[in-house]
Amino acid sequence: MPISGANPLALIAELQNGADLANYFTKDEVSGLLVQASVGQIVYLPASQINAANRVLKANAAEVLRADYAELWAFVQISGNLVAQASKGVGNFGDGDGSTTFTLPDLRGEFLRSADDGRGVDSGRVVGSGQGDLTKSHSHGASTSAAGNHGHTGTTSTNGNHSHAINSGTSAGSTAYSNGSGTSGTTGAAGNHNHSLSINAAGNHSHAVTVNAAGGSETRPRNVALLACIKY
Repeated sequence: MPISGANPLALIAELQNGADLANYFTKDEVSGLLVQASVGQIVYLPASQINAANRVLKANAAEVLRADYAELWAFVQISGNLVAQASKGVGNFGDGDGSTTFTLPDLRGEFLRSADDGRGVDSGRVVGSGQGDLTKSHSHGASTSAAGNHGHTGTTSTNGNHSHAINSGTSAGSTAYSNGSGTSGTTGAAGNHNHSLSINAAGNHSHAVTVNAAGGSETRPRNVALLACIKY
């Protein structure tokens, strides 16, 4: 039975009841359905070159003929991701020369991120839009260098005049003296007394803070390089 003449609901019911798919479609028709279903899909190949049998094109911004890739061009037109060539981003299809060609997305060296689609995690973006790298705000530890040794100057205040008594005998707490003329005696202690000390400021000074750089030329997770392609 040709594809166009099949009743989908009836076909599903019969297949669920054990009917043989070969009774409804030829091998070529099944292959055609599978091809149509996969057109426009992004696939990754662990290869550096593509095989024509895989029906894929490298997602490398190449300009291709609409006539040569009619099924893919049909997908592109209804994808919502077709833009004027002058405003094409890395994830968009471009309209090429405007009549006979179109251009592919350029996924070389890019990580993919699912479109936000209203969730609010990565809002404000549309399908196909590119996004630059960014590091989330975080803290760094730092240390200051020594500013070098430095000193302070100080002065003591005068405590006022005071006197000592002269004793003719020797007693505890007295100090012997001589006036240089042969007469000797002792002076009494005047008691303990204090002096205040003022420390002058040493002036303003600064310390250099060094925050060491870390990382390389980009922010990235662990990864494996595969060839990004698009089915046609």
